[in-house]
Amino acid sequence: GELEQTREIIFETAREAIDFCHEMEDHHRIEEIRSKKRLKAALGGIKLKEKGGKEKIKFLIEVVSGTELPAADISTSDPMVKIMFNGKEVHKTKFISSTLEPVWTIKHDSLCLFTVTVQDLFDSHEGLTFLVQDFDKFGGNETLGAVVVPPRDVFLAKGERVEYPLKALFGHKDFGTAKLSLRIR
Repeated sequence: GELEQTREIIFETAREAIDFCHEMEDHHRIEEIRSKKRLKAALGGIKLKEKGGKEKIKFLIEVVSGTELPAADISTSDPMVKIMFNGKEVHKTKFISSTLEPVWTIKHDSLCLFTVTVQDLFDSHEGLTFLVQDFDKFGGNETLGAVVVPPRDVFLAKGERVEYPLKALFGHKDFGTAKLSLRIR
């Protein structure tokens, strides 16, 4: 990611260095084989245009609406949605003031184009995470919950509106019937 580290490894002999390099090459080959097997299993028979998962695919993601969102402020929230992939923010909507039933539109940055290789999508394990937060002008935004759309569901999405239950993050209270509606094509 953003943090780069360099390590110096000192060997007693040239033989130890060569053995270490061979061991690392073997490990890398095994990881490539595992990655290909995971991709094949995840695709479940879906044929790709390019072999090896290097095919880039572009998704149009739309954050549509929320229903029965929890109140972070006294009786309401100022909801916004962050779209995350592999722990990094790829898009963020604008917040909508004072509502528990938000409807995001183009003026709220509801649309996002997301490009990824098939391999990277399926290696992510989680797919896309939609983090629903209450916007606070001063202080940090409070997290209301999240929706995780698995890689296979992202890959197979056809643009239909899908309503997902909002799940509480670890250590936070469950919000019961809260939902987030999305379109992915």
